Amino acid sequence: MDKPWLSKTAADMDSGQHIDPKLERAIPATSYRRVIFSSVSAILNAAVDDEYMRKNPCSASTVRAPARNAQKVAPWASERVFAAQAALPEQYRAMVDLGAGCGPRQGEAFGLAEEAIRFGTGWVHVGCRVKVVEGELVSLCPSARRSGTYPSPRRWLKH
Repeated sequence: MDKPWLSKTAADMDSGQHIDPKLERAIPATSYRRVIFSSVSAILNAAVDDEYMRKNPCSASTVRAPARNAQKVAPWASERVFAAQAALPEQYRAMVDLGAGCGPRQGEAFGLAEEAIRFGTGWVHVGCRVKVVEGELVSLCPSARRSGTYPSPRRWLKH
């Protein structure tokens, strides 16, 4: 069994030596490593606030957050998008139009109601989203910060 990436004691963690370099090899996606680092740092900040630790080792000068990926995201060519769409069962094909045409987050796409699509206007209003909570899919209606309006795919204007 591999050794843990984080030390088991707060005293060991204060040194900043608790983050194992194998994490980079184990989790190659830099965006995911950044999310993990941010989550761990937030938990450790709470431990400092509650006086379980003296300081957050993620804030030590010897510890750096994972770097952003310098590669730009390359959108798929139209031919590839339409080929992927054609390979899907009929009931899922509209999701490709939504994702490629509007760009909502995954949970927003899954939570989109047909009445939120303003056919003919060029806009889609995303009000609710789907999220996994304790292993179950739940529909969440967002706060004002979490709702959004996206330009709709051109092909929906003809609906």
